[in-house]
Amino acid sequence: MSAALSNPVFEIGRDELTPATLAALARGPGAVRASEAARERVRAAHARQQAAAATGAVYGVGTGVGANSTLRSSGGAEHGERLLASHATAGGEPYPADVARAAMVVRANQLAAGCSGVSPELFDALVAAIDARAVPLLHRFGGVGTGDLGPLGELGLALTGAVPWQGAPQCPLAALRLGSGDALALLSSNAVTIAEAALAAADLTDLLAASAAVAALTLAAARGNPQALDARVVAARPYPGDVRAAALLRALLGGAAAAPARLQDPAALRALPQVRGAALDALDALVHALRTELAAGTENPLLPEVDPPVALHHGGWWAGHLGLTLDAVRLALHSDAALSVRRTALLLDPAATGLREFLASGPAASSGAMGLEYVAASALARVRVLAAPASLGTAVLSRGVEDHASFAPEAARATADTVGALRTVVACELVAATRALRLSGAGPAELGPGPLAELYARAAAALPAELADRPLTGDVQLATALLPTLARLAREARPGEVR
Repeated sequence: MSAALSNPVFEIGRDELTPATLAALARGPGAVRASEAARERVRAAHARQQAAAATGAVYGVGTGVGANSTLRSSGGAEHGERLLASHATAGGEPYPADVARAAMVVRANQLAAGCSGVSPELFDALVAAIDARAVPLLHRFGGVGTGDLGPLGELGLALTGAVPWQGAPQCPLAALRLGSGDALALLSSNAVTIAEAALAAADLTDLLAASAAVAALTLAAARGNPQALDARVVAARPYPGDVRAAALLRALLGGAAAAPARLQDPAALRALPQVRGAALDALDALVHALRTELAAGTENPLLPEVDPPVALHHGGWWAGHLGLTLDAVRLALHSDAALSVRRTALLLDPAATGLREFLASGPAASSGAMGLEYVAASALARVRVLAAPASLGTAVLSRGVEDHASFAPEAARATADTVGALRTVVACELVAATRALRLSGAGPAELGPGPLAELYARAAAALPAELADRPLTGDVQLATALLPTLARLAREARPGEVR
């Protein structure tokens, strides 16, 4: 069981769902169940929905949807089945299995708030499918940030048995018979987008911790001036991320840095706390938005706990808060990644390290680690392309009734895709820093008894010691695989600083 799960069974509607917990549930063996309080909230909201529908028009229950909202329907299960079938229209490639599974957890957690009006049978079927580790086939194109209609429609079809689950669940799942008002209540959410964004946030939290460890190795190899990390510097302009970034780097270096080589380091070293701090603050804003979204009642109409029952029609389906924070994260991460690429270049420069050109060790004109700079620049280009703000787009749909969109799904996808490119950027810096420390003759003992020595020992053990000209593709892959270990060591060096 992942450390992100404090209990052997995650109880929907009682336990707090965070990005880290969601990642553990989506990617690990965690079991789930619904709390009795959540089931009661769902039951009560469903009763309110039925009572409201009996006394007046309730969107999607007794009416059509979108531009068809002015058309009355006979309601009932048949209306819901038609609505679900028509909206389960999607395209493109499937979502990864962990995103599909995470989306189910998110949707169940939202339904547990008791604002949707879904039937208890639907809620119980969804929780049972999660616990059975069933995975629906969800396709990417079908939502524009006003509700993940296509993918969630596909989830609904899986729950009703109209389409098969991917793989074989651990136990047979009974096909659900939709209740009156179930279809729109299930569809009215951005759960898939939230799930992909939350998994990306969990991955980025780990990656920024690992990147701090790699940057500490670079500072040691390049004999960076520790004054840039001084607590008094960041306290003079106390952005929370800057303070955290500097504190973590100080803890990782542990006072083991040699006398600085320069009074004024290049910005890639000197501005490290500020550039990293902006990325940490942007990621914190994303996590805050996700904590709100993960348990939010966004269904339209909303069934508040009032008597007499009323259905509130609204625009809470707009996912712009999430999309805008995702866009901001990618922009901040691009600056951070660009600084990492510059640090890799510095490590290859004799003027910065006093070592051979390109950290070569063979005959004159050997290329050494020259190729790392090209790999890092190529990965950075991908980060730059993905940093384009998705929130600049909009759409006018359904005969003009739905005339604004946030395109948060594209922001979430771009952020998830950024993770892989960032890992390559950081891995290149790690290979270069480890090679530079080797060529300097430093061993773990020379780096002191603190975290820095442990970081270097892990890197030196994982990466080949051969310094002659050869392909470094395998080194980059090994360095990428080492990043989770470095993230853990960074947390141990200063618990709570990277969260």
